[in-house]
Amino acid sequence: MRIKRLLGIFNRFSQDSDFSREFRQATANRRDRRLWLERGVQGNLDEREREARLKKARHDRRLKNKEDTYEKFGKKKRQKHF
Repeated sequence: MRIKRLLGIFNRFSQDSDFSREFRQATANRRDRRLWLERGVQGNLDEREREARLKKARHDRRLKNKEDTYEKFGKKKRQKHF
């Protein structure tokens, strides 16, 4: 599934040789591959904005998991230190 999606995006832009070269270089790294996929799917978002969005989503998911764990085991939530 993932490979098909990657190939679809690659084929869509394969006429552009500069893009193809960049794409091959970028996909050597898995994290960059994810960013390239997002760029292909969502259009060109500002890279910093996209990174911030991913970071926030990861952070929110972590907090939610932590809260679920507290509820599950009935522990008191510790105070957050920032």
